[in-house]
Amino acid sequence: MQKMLFTCEGRISRKSYWMFMLVVFAGTIITTVIDISTTGQDTGLASLLFTLIALYPSLVIQAKRWHDRDKSAWWILINIRG
Repeated sequence: MQKMLFTCEGRISRKSYWMFMLVVFAGTIITTVIDISTTGQDTGLASLLFTLIALYPSLVIQAKRWHDRDKSAWWILINIRG
């Protein structure tokens, strides 16, 4: 698991990719609900903390999926839109 989430080398299956994305999506929903239920408004503190924790593993997983498509991990930058 540690090799899958923290090293950019290697490849990852579609199932593992989508399972990780499902966990990130669920974590985002849960932290948003926690923010709203504790303060009565969306302060974003729990969501910010979760995002900071999940950012690097998310980039690593995306890089591996791009490698599966025989593309450079630089293609991650296509997600950034102006």
